[in-house]
Amino acid sequence: MKIKIVVREKDKEPWQGMVDSVSSTNARGNFDILPGHAHYVGLIEKFLIVRNGNSKKEWKVDRGILSVKDGTLEVYLSY
Repeated sequence: MKIKIVVREKDKEPWQGMVDSVSSTNARGNFDILPGHAHYVGLIEKFLIVRNGNSKKEWKVDRGILSVKDGTLEVYLSY
């Protein structure tokens, strides 16, 4: 099972794909988003890591917003 993700950065084309998991951190600490995650909206900071199989993509994050709804995860960075 995978989760759809769209990462949007100001002045850049969105990055999107179907992935196994997403990891980040916020004021409460590190957390993971997996397929089937409940609806969620929150702030993220420091990093965003997307894992798919053995591959990993990472963004450095100053500030961002993460939203999970209906099986789709949307991330807005540097807005």
